[in-house]
Amino acid sequence: MARIGRWQRAAVAAVLVAVLGPRPGGAATYVVDSSTDEADVAPADLVCATQFGTCTLRAAVQTANANPGPDTIELDFRTFTLTKLGAEDAAVTGDLDVLEAVAVEGRGPTATVIDAPTANETSIGRIFDVRGGAVLTLKGLGVRNGRAGKDGALADGGCIRVDGGLVASDVVVEGCDAPGRGGGVFLAAGTLDLTAAALRKNVAAGGGGGLAGSGTLAVADSVLAENDGADGGGAIRCLGGTLRVERTAVVNNKATRGNGGGIGVTGGAATVVNVTLSGNTASSRGGGLFLGSPEAGSANHLTVTRNTAAEGGGLFVSSTSTFTVGNSIVAGNTGGDCRGALGEAGFVLLETAANCTVGGSGNVTGRSPGLADLAEVPVAARNGRTSFVHALGEDSPARNAGRPAACDPVDQLGEPRPGGVDAKGNFLPDACDLGAVETLLDCDRDTVADAHDNCPPPSSCCAKGAACADRFANRDQANADGDDFGDECDQCAGVANAALSATDPKGNDEDGDFVLNPDDCCPGTELPAVTSDRLPVDARGCTVTQTCPCQGGPFCSRKAWRKCVKRSIDAVAPVGSALRDTLLETVLNAAANASCGQRKRRRRGDRDGDGWFTNGTPPDNCPTMCNPTQKDTDGDGIGQLCDNCPGAANPNQGDDDHDGIGNLCDHCLHTPRGKSVSFGGGKRHGCSEGDSEDNPAAKFSVKQRRKMRELER
Repeated sequence: MARIGRWQRAAVAAVLVAVLGPRPGGAATYVVDSSTDEADVAPADLVCATQFGTCTLRAAVQTANANPGPDTIELDFRTFTLTKLGAEDAAVTGDLDVLEAVAVEGRGPTATVIDAPTANETSIGRIFDVRGGAVLTLKGLGVRNGRAGKDGALADGGCIRVDGGLVASDVVVEGCDAPGRGGGVFLAAGTLDLTAAALRKNVAAGGGGGLAGSGTLAVADSVLAENDGADGGGAIRCLGGTLRVERTAVVNNKATRGNGGGIGVTGGAATVVNVTLSGNTASSRGGGLFLGSPEAGSANHLTVTRNTAAEGGGLFVSSTSTFTVGNSIVAGNTGGDCRGALGEAGFVLLETAANCTVGGSGNVTGRSPGLADLAEVPVAARNGRTSFVHALGEDSPARNAGRPAACDPVDQLGEPRPGGVDAKGNFLPDACDLGAVETLLDCDRDTVADAHDNCPPPSSCCAKGAACADRFANRDQANADGDDFGDECDQCAGVANAALSATDPKGNDEDGDFVLNPDDCCPGTELPAVTSDRLPVDARGCTVTQTCPCQGGPFCSRKAWRKCVKRSIDAVAPVGSALRDTLLETVLNAAANASCGQRKRRRRGDRDGDGWFTNGTPPDNCPTMCNPTQKDTDGDGIGQLCDNCPGAANPNQGDDDHDGIGNLCDHCLHTPRGKSVSFGGGKRHGCSEGDSEDNPAAKFSVKQRRKMRELER
């Protein structure tokens, strides 16, 4: 196909306008296909096209500005570098002026980057200037290296200046510089909403290295790190309006000649919830957080530690401010943990109380919280994002010390709270920890938090000790069928059965057999209408013939198949019922089923007749016993029926005393030959009467006993 040039397209557009009239405004999507910085020749025609017929980011912004209504600009996997120097307000040169509702969407902050490289004092300027009430939405982008102008309003907002609205998610703003305020972002007026964002290594001489402004500022699920807001507010400077920061890490920022190394509030009302303030530095007051506004503010679940300032290394609350702090940790700061009054909420761990007053009940003073070092950890959603936290030590006095009525539903990482355990392992449903991050329950002690465990134990397991823990422990999170349940607790092992729908928890029964998906071992069962010959399902969602297939099932004899059918019929039809008689006649005694369950004819290489060959691929894992399912619970390559220690992987089948019990499961490794030994699965498993245990490492667990019982059945 011949390519249509810019001028040909323009000619066609002119004809259409002449015949049909101007195109009405409306939502449009512009797909950028060039990383150059050419401008659109005629934005008014609403066709994104440069003189070369391409659609660049700059041309798309110009066209979106000309088109009334919300528009979307799509960027692909590349870096878009702004190179056109200049200063005007229509996005023709310099920064990208946004005059309408525009959304710019990329493929992720490392995959799609908008760059404005600076060379000495020469710069393209900031990257976005949202003007006159316009709204800019950013998603999945990296924005870097913008540099604001030198004078007045031009000096604010190193990468983004907003006089309207900004909504940003999954965005990284870094390396931006403002001679004024807001190194990364400056809100002159309007609203600012940052979610899942990272603002790092930005600089603002006038304060607010990461962001600054007045209006409505909201930051959630984000990280602000290594920013420099020289005149105050190393990461954030609130000048007025409202500020809400939640589930966010504010770490290693600095105010080299001002107050508030992490956050500085000089105007407006601030609310801070589930926030870690660590490693921030202010030359004057409030290394972590400075409150100098006369408007009331509050904080819940803060961890304020390892910050530095001349006064109030952790928190500084001025005498004209009202700031209420609860469920928080303020400890280990240089220059004093706190200076000022922290209100009456209580439940604050304050290691050094000098120059600081805290009211209410539940406070802990003069004790170390036992915090671990700052660590980068994944957030609860496990979507690739991370945050920075100080975890609580095992014996921390901050554990379960929060005020239950004020426990936030989730912590900084989005993990659930409340809910904890005491020193005896008893579950405390209303308890929560002080500080930004909750200690997650791991009642089965498999090093995987119960909230993320594919085989989570009940909360009562915390108090029941090792026996209960071993029943559910699955450190490797094995999930052979790839469903929502780990192998250790999957009652339908080998069948991918989904969990309950979060949006329809009561009605998620996809095959309509009245057995919900998590309990349905036969998903997709198609049942006829309710008639006398209907084969009903059991509690596992399976019909009799699904539970006991005629061919290909786990049977090596017709007797075993008949036993399975009888047991299955017992589960669905009571004795004496007409339905039971029908099932016995149509399934168990049917002439067509006369050969069901019979062992396959023995052939060379398959001496046990189970259909698996000794030298096959894969080979029969139990060549001397018929085992069509090839079950191998411990994954050591030895079939369950032949394994001398079915609960622990022992491919070499070591058995020093030749008693039929593998060394890994044998509590008595030197039982004399000929003596009978215990196979009960208890502490003396593998021992004869009078033997003393000489292999305490052989912990024949509850899990293994369960597997032994499966073999017996």
